[in-house]
Amino acid sequence: MQTESSPRMTRAHYQFIADNIGPHLSWPSTLHDIADKLAATNPRFNKEKFIQRATKAWATMARREGHRQAVPTNNKLSGDHIEARKRADTLLRAMQRRPKTSIRSLAGYMNTTTADVSRRMMHLQREGRVKLVNTIYEVIK
Repeated sequence: MQTESSPRMTRAHYQFIADNIGPHLSWPSTLHDIADKLAATNPRFNKEKFIQRATKAWATMARREGHRQAVPTNNKLSGDHIEARKRADTLLRAMQRRPKTSIRSLAGYMNTTTADVSRRMMHLQREGRVKLVNTIYEVIK
C-alpha cells in the first residue's frame, strides 16, 4: 500500500536498485528489509523477483571481489570496517598487478566505478599503503 510520503516507483527503479545498490550491501540478507520498504511504494511490487535479482547481482560482485562464504568475525573492527578493508585489499592486489596506474584505468580493469575506486583508495591512503604521486597512485612497499 502506497503512503503519502513514499514516491511512486516503477519496475525500472526497482531494477536499478537491485542491479546497482544490491551489490554494495555487506550481506544479501538485508535485501529482505529493503524489499519490505519498497513494497510500500507500489502495490504491484514483486518482492521475490527483486530479492532474486539483487541477490544475483550481489553474488556476481562477491565472486569478483573474492568474498568468503561467511562474514569474518573480528570483535575489534566493525562489520563496515572489515568490509571496507576487504574491498581495499582487492584494489591493492589490482594495483600490484598494474603498478603506477590511474583511478580511471583501475576502475576499468576492476569493472567498477571511479567513485568506488576512489573510496577504496582513500581507505588505503589512511592506512599508509598507497601514495599519490603526480595524479598516479603507487603502492608503498
